[in-house]
Amino acid sequence: MADSCSVPECDKPSRTRGMCNTHHMRRYRAENPEVDLKHRARRYGLDLDSLQGMIEKAGGRCECCGIEFDASSRATTWCVDHNHETDAVRGLICQNCNLAIGYISDSPDRAVALAAYLLSFANVLEAS
Repeated sequence: MADSCSVPECDKPSRTRGMCNTHHMRRYRAENPEVDLKHRARRYGLDLDSLQGMIEKAGGRCECCGIEFDASSRATTWCVDHNHETDAVRGLICQNCNLAIGYISDSPDRAVALAAYLLSFANVLEAS
């Protein structure tokens, strides 16, 4: 039986350099950011200069919510946002915003309805 991953609280089997595949790849990407950039650029049909320009434009922040990107946190790492029907790239957003857009099926009408719903409770939250 394989040893467990050396990352605390991870009980997945050790595969590479004492870590599970997930933690090994996370470390590899952190140590080799150019590999991750090239992969992401290729995946979305961008050249490396275009992707680097998008990163500079975003200024290290999600273009949706403004949170600062943090590669050590899965929720606030950056994602290339794109239209799933046309594959057109829209910008760089955090994982949480990317998931939210996915959950509402890229629908602006749903986004407005969701915002209206949350805003309808804004006074209730302030009163408590």
